[in-house]
Amino acid sequence: MESKRKKEMKLKITYNEKKKEVCIIGNKYGLEYLANCCLSVIGKTDPAGHFHLMPQMNNLSKGSLNTIIEYSKHPREYE
Repeated sequence: MESKRKKEMKLKITYNEKKKEVCIIGNKYGLEYLANCCLSVIGKTDPAGHFHLMPQMNNLSKGSLNTIIEYSKHPREYE
């Protein structure tokens, strides 16, 4: 990702316990980044087949939930 885009990227993931909802909020650059993270793990089953999103890694806004995006070809893992 371009340096300028990374600086302008805004992405936040929160969980509302009362509503039992995950909320993903982002600007254009943040949502593009999330989409690219998802696309980058498709088909990868080795240990590198996942992506961490964490405020301390500067790829999520402060107050976000630590999140892992992972590919699985096993239906029982997401049923």
